[in-house]
Order: sequence, then structure tokens, then C-alpha cells
Amino acid sequence: MQPCGLAHPLRPTQTRTGLTLAELMIAIALLLVVTVIVIGLFLKLMTASTKGLDQTVALDIAQNKLDQAAQSSASKWLIYNSEAHSVSDPRTPTLFHYIMTADELTATVPGSNNMGDMYRLDLEVYWWPEEDKKVSTRHEMGRLSVRLSRIVYIENMKQ
Repeated sequence: MQPCGLAHPLRPTQTRTGLTLAELMIAIALLLVVTVIVIGLFLKLMTASTKGLDQTVALDIAQNKLDQAAQSSASKWLIYNSEAHSVSDPRTPTLFHYIMTADELTATVPGSNNMGDMYRLDLEVYWWPEEDKKVSTRHEMGRLSVRLSRIVYIENMKQ
């Protein structure tokens, strides 16, 4: 008869050295979840970076066009045009469109000496316009345009 609590004299005590199938499946599932989260994070960061680059180029275009317009005559202000710029990948340049409008702000006061005219120039730069919406890479990109304004004073030379 064997005393309680003692191991069988013919069977050596076994120590467990491996992983069970259930433990292995749980470890793989956790690794998979972490990998998916990290990949999603990188995709969001790449999208934000691309949008930031596009906005920077669009603001640069808007600033340059407003500078040119402020130094030119009013007849050249109402424009629509586009420019292609390589932002992140030189093989696929982004096409930036811009529209400039001008509104006269000068209100003539009766009896005053009109010394000039004041205009507000509005320039909107946008990219990925409606005709290019065939591609689905715009998902979660947000607003794809920038708008800048400038007040321009044109002095009358008639006295």
C-alpha cells in the first residue's frame, strides 16, 4: 500500500516543458491583434502626412498667386488654372487647381475725394477635384482645399 501524497515508485515525476495548443492559439491571436493595430496606426500616420504635404503645397501656391495678383492689374484677377506638383512621389504628381475672385470693397461717400479702389482677392486651391473621385484612396482625407484672401488697394492717379 502506498502512503498518501507520495509519488508512485515506478513512475518518475514529470515536469511540463512545452505549451499546450490552447496557449499557443491565444499567443498567436494576441500577436495578430497587436500587429493589426500597429499597421492601422501607420496607415493613419501616412494619410495625415500626405494631407499635410498637400496642404503645405496648396498654401504655397495660394500665397504665390496672391502675391502675383497684388502686383498685377485688376483685369488679370479672375482666373482659373491648375498646376501639377510632385508632393510625396515624383512619379505621381498631384494636380492643384485654383480659382481667384475679386470683390470691390470701396464704398464711395458723397463729397469725398476718391483716392483709389479697394478689392478683396479670394483664392481657393483644391486638389483631387470631382472628376478624379474614381479612386477610393481619398477615404478619411477630410477637406482637400485651402482658401486665402488679401485686401489690395489700387490708387487712382486722376486728381
